[in-house]
Amino acid sequence: MRRLKSAATSFKRRNVAASFYWREPSICLHFPSTDQKNLASHPTYYGKQRVPSPSTGEGQGEGEKGEKAKKRPAIAKLVLTLLLLLLLAATPAWAQDGNEAVNYHSGNKLRLSFSNDGRLDIRNDELTAEWPIGTGREYLNMAIPLVAVRQGGVHMTASFLADASFAGGQVGVAAMSHREDTWPATWVGRWNGYFGAGTLNADQESFIALEDPALGLRLTIRGWQWSSFLAQDMILFHYELENVGSTAFDETTVGFFARPAPGGDGMDGDRLAFDRDRALAVSVDTDDEGRGRGVAQGVGRWSPVGRLAVALLETPGNATDGIDNDGDGLVDESRADGIDNDGDWNPNTDDLGEDGLVGTNDAGENDGSPTPGEPNFDATDVDEADQIGLTSLAAFVPLDFDRDDDNKVQAAFVSGRFDNILGPGEFVMGSGSFPLVPGQTERFSVALFLSANAIDEARNEAVVRQIYDANYRFAVAPPRPRLHAVAQDGSATLYWDNRAEASPGFEGYKIYRSTDPGFNDVFTVTDDKGVLIYSEPVATFDLDNDVSKLFGLHANGFRYFLGNNTGLAHQWTDSGLVNGRTYYYAVVAYNRGDATLGIFPSESTKSIVADRTGALITDVNTAIVTPTAESSGYQAPEFAIEHTGGFSTGTVTAEVVDRTLIKNGQYELAFAEDDDGAVTYSLFDVTEGRVSIFENSSNFSTNDLLNDADPLFDGLRAFAVDDVLEWDSLSTTWREGNANWSIRMILNSNLGAPVAVAANYEVRFAEAGVDTALFTTPIPVPFEVWNVTDNKKENILVIDQNQDGAWSSGEPIYVVAGNSIEDFRPVHWMITLTEPSDPAVTPVAPSSGDVAFIPTFKPFAAGDVYRITTTAARVETALDENVLDRIAAVPNPYVINASVEQQSLFTGGRSERRLQFINLPQRCTIRIFDTRGRLVDVIEHDEAIENGTAFWDLHTKGSTADTVAYGIYIYHVDAPEIGEKIGRFAVIR
Repeated sequence: MRRLKSAATSFKRRNVAASFYWREPSICLHFPSTDQKNLASHPTYYGKQRVPSPSTGEGQGEGEKGEKAKKRPAIAKLVLTLLLLLLLAATPAWAQDGNEAVNYHSGNKLRLSFSNDGRLDIRNDELTAEWPIGTGREYLNMAIPLVAVRQGGVHMTASFLADASFAGGQVGVAAMSHREDTWPATWVGRWNGYFGAGTLNADQESFIALEDPALGLRLTIRGWQWSSFLAQDMILFHYELENVGSTAFDETTVGFFARPAPGGDGMDGDRLAFDRDRALAVSVDTDDEGRGRGVAQGVGRWSPVGRLAVALLETPGNATDGIDNDGDGLVDESRADGIDNDGDWNPNTDDLGEDGLVGTNDAGENDGSPTPGEPNFDATDVDEADQIGLTSLAAFVPLDFDRDDDNKVQAAFVSGRFDNILGPGEFVMGSGSFPLVPGQTERFSVALFLSANAIDEARNEAVVRQIYDANYRFAVAPPRPRLHAVAQDGSATLYWDNRAEASPGFEGYKIYRSTDPGFNDVFTVTDDKGVLIYSEPVATFDLDNDVSKLFGLHANGFRYFLGNNTGLAHQWTDSGLVNGRTYYYAVVAYNRGDATLGIFPSESTKSIVADRTGALITDVNTAIVTPTAESSGYQAPEFAIEHTGGFSTGTVTAEVVDRTLIKNGQYELAFAEDDDGAVTYSLFDVTEGRVSIFENSSNFSTNDLLNDADPLFDGLRAFAVDDVLEWDSLSTTWREGNANWSIRMILNSNLGAPVAVAANYEVRFAEAGVDTALFTTPIPVPFEVWNVTDNKKENILVIDQNQDGAWSSGEPIYVVAGNSIEDFRPVHWMITLTEPSDPAVTPVAPSSGDVAFIPTFKPFAAGDVYRITTTAARVETALDENVLDRIAAVPNPYVINASVEQQSLFTGGRSERRLQFINLPQRCTIRIFDTRGRLVDVIEHDEAIENGTAFWDLHTKGSTADTVAYGIYIYHVDAPEIGEKIGRFAVIR
């Protein structure tokens, strides 16, 4: 256990075992939802005991001020609540540079909105901290880092602006690791990771840079989220403060301001508590009832409300004061002195070079000494800073703190100020002071995590400490597969790439299907305390290896399922879906973990989030699908395959994966041999010219398992099912004549190692002596053996077993390479022709003109070519009125909350009304009338041929008001050049 000390405070950190078996912390913050008396007795609750004042730090007891506070009129609380509600709907007035942009962390169950100027806050109708993701449940009003300096007796607060040079595809957009389009062009396809270019220590990372040109300060911020079920409720922010100017500051203090809002309901009933030793603030909603706000107003009131915790982790170091600030036995250690101060750099595991990556042979790799950029050394080792720890905690009533007020900031940062936090409220955690000279860099970090209850909070905190103690490293999942989805009639087809499979420890894929964009309806697996911890997949595909079933360790009673050795797949069709209903899919890749090291499996993120307008934004591995029936007259795409070159008996087949991409085209699958004799195949588009699609693939399939690792080409995927070279006994026959002798061909090693030749053979009978077979003494035979594949007569050797000087029934015929007894080897095949052994069958010996045909199964070989011809989907051009008979309104009658209703954006909101008109022509107009003949609405249907459905929201034309009145309605469908259809439906309310 290490202690981070200063004259004012000590910060205790607990080491957590890598296997994630930990003891419950001795300090546990617990707030009964309604017991105000118990809450007031908490040692950090601002109540009757003599504690520092939230605003001044001076003592305040039960005197006149305390009594007046207790007797405050109830109207004051109401006014305060109303003010806070207005605050939650307003935009904070922090400094901006004109490039403001809101971005989203959505790498696990916590969705966090942040700005490229470093703020975590609400603006417009955004949610700041939504947990679980997709529920519309809010937990934070705003938070922001703070920096204050003193030089020559003058105190100043940094006013940071976004550095637009780190914009990606759009000015002011923060770089996110999972969106390459947001990366600065200078990063050239490699993420600028904390541990080096191209290295990710989290599953989702953000990067922004801020500058205060007046003070010459630069602040770079990284946000880290892990998708592991152990870390899915948290986010860590790492701040790196650098003096890029020319002024040496005598004193510098950094901090973090937060205004919690658990329940998102204007802080009504919110309470804060603080544990100084753990540098941990926790906010709860004592009335345990939240309120939907902003884009999530439809959620209404909800319960239970979780707990928001803010932990100050790393703090800046002071390497010049001659004090062992962190109590580790080292004085004035530094993360920039080129020394492994704490001696934890391991040459066996950490000697990776300046890029921190194994096997790149960069500067410093395997040189036996620490190099900047390697793990556990200088900048990558938090233990090498003489950390100051937490030195102040200032509490404020809501709206009382102003970051732009230097006096407020300086007062909040007074070392030794530790206010007891009242609730509702806001607070500033501070750490300082330390000198900051030009070129110097100091770091600090903060964790925010959400929990269901106090036990869950303790477990989450332990994981936070685990990540911090490991220098911000945790189990990282494989990359997200790139997913595509195709809606079909009552089904959906998903297909994805294989880029995740190059990740170390990759084990398989899991598919999630939900009717909720946050995947909350499949988040159903609990731990041993009943806390939801994991989502249930609808399908799992894993490597066929020695890894399967449940992972060897459990975490809080939960064990991760590793698969059943099904073999990998890259496409999957989900059947039995309801047409018109929207489904949300995610395909994640997962690794196998390592039970011996206590590393649990981790799977890639799955994210569908809503922007401020309510529009849903998918990630590369998520998709939104609404299955529908096709347009009337729809003709599915087709393909035909022809073997146009070569002699292989292997099979080339294909499968339509994405019917919307099939075109009228021609392709060639051509086989070749490389320099080592290995057979590969390449695919070319020969529709117009000869364009390579892929080359030199060796992804051969079998009849039992189709290898789908090759990329799609225009919605189609081809499979090459190879054959094993062997005798084809079923196709062997007497092609000519009436002979009934049995025919057999095998490889026989009696005359030396045989070499099989991929050819078909004919034994052609004629007069005795038509050919001469090799033996000790060559003998005449009444047949020739021909290789009909290559159209050549073969050399043969016959062993005269009965010593009669001629060939007889059952005597082997060897197909050999040479034409003399000295050089006949190698032997290719041994053929035997034998008269019937059944005495009831009259033997009919082969005679002149008889031909025995003996084929083989032949693998693919150079020269094999297969032509694939595709025909795109289409609609019949001539449709008669009979197709209109299939048009229908469903469900009919329409009943509120029908199964096809689209769920609202956030769980708990009212479903969207949707009636469907199905089996429509590709283009038509639908008019809806009431029984009095009044036009209610008009729907123009002009969709892709795969979609023969139109939806009606049950509103009158041009209105978004409540659903139309119940009763009978008439619809009229006008399909140009086809005809008209009139029908009716009922609405039951």
